[in-house]
Amino acid sequence: MKDEIRKERLRLLSEIDDLEENCNGCMTRKQFNNLKDATGLSHACKACPVGMKLSKYGDKLLNLL
Repeated sequence: MKDEIRKERLRLLSEIDDLEENCNGCMTRKQFNNLKDATGLSHACKACPVGMKLSKYGDKLLNLL
């Protein structure tokens, strides 16, 4: 992986970590973590503004490759 791509990837991952801090204390996330039901959580997060922002980062990371 080229250095510039690696730096961009790390920058994006850092931004993702910062966004996910908003998920700390999320009752929906806590409920699905207790149920061990990741599929339900992914559907619930699609309706969340933070989840929508996070989904855009997936596209950005894919475009790096």
